[in-house]
Amino acid sequence: MLWKGTIGMTQGLIIKNLSLYHKYEKMTLVNNVSLSIAPSEIVAVVGASGSGKSLLAHSILHLLPEEIEQNCEMLWNGETVNQHNIPQLRGKKIALIPQTIDALDPFLKVGKYLLTLMKGKNKQHRLHKIWSSLGLDIDWLAYFPFELSGGMARRVLIASALVQNPNLILADEPTPGVDADTLSGVLAPFNQMKQEGKSVLFITHDFFAALKVADRIAVMDNGEIIEVSPVSFFAGDGEKLKHTYTKALWQALPQNCFVNNWR
Repeated sequence: MLWKGTIGMTQGLIIKNLSLYHKYEKMTLVNNVSLSIAPSEIVAVVGASGSGKSLLAHSILHLLPEEIEQNCEMLWNGETVNQHNIPQLRGKKIALIPQTIDALDPFLKVGKYLLTLMKGKNKQHRLHKIWSSLGLDIDWLAYFPFELSGGMARRVLIASALVQNPNLILADEPTPGVDADTLSGVLAPFNQMKQEGKSVLFITHDFFAALKVADRIAVMDNGEIIEVSPVSFFAGDGEKLKHTYTKALWQALPQNCFVNNWR
C-alpha cells in the first residue's frame, strides 16, 4: 500500500485503499489506491490512457456506473464520505471538471448555463470576474457549446467548476486542445485556488502541464498508484525517483531522452 502525505492531516481529502471492481466482468479496475490532498495543495495524477485516472476522480464523487463496485475509506475534512452525504458535497464543496464538452447543456448558451450552476447574489458580476481570470472573451458567453473550439470548450469546462466556488476541484484532463501559448492562462485559476487555501486533483497524461502546476505528482499505472513524489524530484535523470516505471516515464520525455541521447 502506498500511503503518502496524510500524517496529522485533518483537513482536505484522504482516500485510503480504494479498489474498483467490474461486477459482471469480474475485473479489478483500480487496486488499493491511497492518496491525500491537503488544503492549498495541487496533486497531479499522471499516467497513460486506461490507467484508471478518470475512474479515481469519478469514484470520489460516487459518479461511477452501477456495474462498478467501489470499496474504500474516504474522509473529507475529517468526516467519512459515503453515498448518503456525497450529494451535499458534490458541486458544492467538491466540483468536477469533466473531460468532454458533452457535459455542457447543448440547448443553453454558455453564460446562461454557467449562471444556472451558481448560488447566492451578484452572480453576473462573479461570473464576469471568473471569466476574465481565464482570459476569455466576453462574447463567448453568448455562444452555444457547439460553436466553441476545442481550446475554448476546455476553458468553459474549467469555468463551470470555478463558478461553483468549491474547496476542491477534480480536474479530469483539463488541458487537451490547449496550445502552449495559452497553457499558463489555463493553469492560472488552479494556482489562484491554491493561494486561497483550496485544493486541486489534477488528472492528466500531459506531464509538462503537471510539472508546471503540481506540488506532488502521483504516477498511476494499470490501476495502481506506484509512486507519489514532490515535483522537485522530477529533475535531472530522475535519480530521486523510486519506481523504475516513473524513472522511465520521466527519462522518455523529449527534453530528457532526446537531449541525453545526443550528448
